[in-house]
Amino acid sequence: MYGTNRTTMRYAITGHTWKHITDPAPVPFRKKKTLAYQGSKHGKARLTEDMVIEDRKLYETTEISIAELAKKRKVAYSTMRKTLCGDLWSHVPNAVKIRSDIKPKKPVVVKPKKQKRVVAKDIRNKAALFLAKFRGNASNASR
Repeated sequence: MYGTNRTTMRYAITGHTWKHITDPAPVPFRKKKTLAYQGSKHGKARLTEDMVIEDRKLYETTEISIAELAKKRKVAYSTMRKTLCGDLWSHVPNAVKIRSDIKPKKPVVVKPKKQKRVVAKDIRNKAALFLAKFRGNASNASR
């Protein structure tokens, strides 16, 4: 319609674009129904709501690290961090603030630099040997 695609029209109607036009009021866009299961109802969930609540309380009251909790629950570090702060399992209450001082830091390992091979000298030496042989052979051939 009017040379525009559906997405552009939807954004204009719902008020995402053309916000300066107020008459008529933007029509709320209905969201699609989500069919995905949340939490422990999901088929691949490794945690339950009770585990998440327990982990959040444990993290908040003790000095246990995220890495230790993740190892205990057999999930990735990033999954446990997101679970604790509420990015994942957001439907479970009592998300906690992540402590930045507990995060394990890897020690800095300084590797010794490899010594560069001196190639120019080798080439010069080989060239000098070649020239010496060539000159020697040329002088013998001219005799």
